[in-house]
Amino acid sequence: FSIPRQLAAPTTLRTTRTTLLAPAFNKRTLVLFLALAAITFVLRIPTFFEPAWHDDEGTFAAVAQKLLGGGELYADAWESKPPLFLYAYAGIFKLLGAGILQLRVAAAVAALASTLGLFVLARQLTSERQALIACLVLTLFLAVPFWDGNLASAELFSLSLTILGVLA
Repeated sequence: FSIPRQLAAPTTLRTTRTTLLAPAFNKRTLVLFLALAAITFVLRIPTFFEPAWHDDEGTFAAVAQKLLGGGELYADAWESKPPLFLYAYAGIFKLLGAGILQLRVAAAVAALASTLGLFVLARQLTSERQALIACLVLTLFLAVPFWDGNLASAELFSLSLTILGVLA
C-alpha cells in the first residue's frame, strides 16, 4: 500500500527545529521584538506602583505566606488554585521578598517570557509580520487592567510554560 503523492507530506516540512528557528531572529526582527518587549514592560510599569492588592492576589499571597511559615497547603491554607501555582507564589516571595512589587515584577517577567515564546512559536508557523502582530495582541491583553491582564494570576504564569511546552 502506498500513499498517493497528493496526500503525502511535502518534503519542505521535513526540516529540523534549528532550520525553523534560524529565520526568526534576523537583525530587523530582533529590533522589532525588543520594541514589543519594551512596550510590554512600559505598559506594565503602572502596575508596579498600584497600592492595592487585587482580591485574588491577596489570597494567593496569604497562602504563600502560610506555606513559607511552615503551613501545609489545603490543610492550614486553602485556595482553589493548583498547588504548583501557589508554590510559585511562595517561591517568588522566598526569592524576591514578600510584596506586591515583587509579584508584579515576576508577572512582568512572565509576560515577557510569554511574548518571546509566542514569537518563536508563531514565527515557525507564520510570517514575521503575523508573528509580530500576534505578539502585539498578546502584549496588549497581558497589560490592560480591563481584562485583569496586569495581575499576577495563575493564567499569566502558566501561559509561558504552556507555550514552552508547545515549543518542546
